[in-house]
Amino acid sequence: MPSNHCSNWEYHDWLKEKGKKKSIEATLFYCMNTNDEEDYFIGLSKVNELGLMTPFCKINLDGDKQVMLQEDGKKMRKLINLIIKKKPKPTDILDFRNERFPI
Repeated sequence: MPSNHCSNWEYHDWLKEKGKKKSIEATLFYCMNTNDEEDYFIGLSKVNELGLMTPFCKINLDGDKQVMLQEDGKKMRKLINLIIKKKPKPTDILDFRNERFPI
């Protein structure tokens, strides 16, 4: 039976270097109903080149803004860059429901 273990250490070192580059991406879009109101959320994650994700933060929006961001990648990237500058914690929920949209 063949082994899944790779003993090529050069490959392991290359894989570690490739995995160091990370980007922040919108990875989860969802809606929650609370008190007969709909709250829309976008989950942002750190994604490395291998596709491994770790939570970055959540954004709370109204439905129109969420749909706009899903359809317009440039606006989504501008918002993500704006949020990166705020340096949120993974447990933070940034509320953009009642604010003038910054994009």
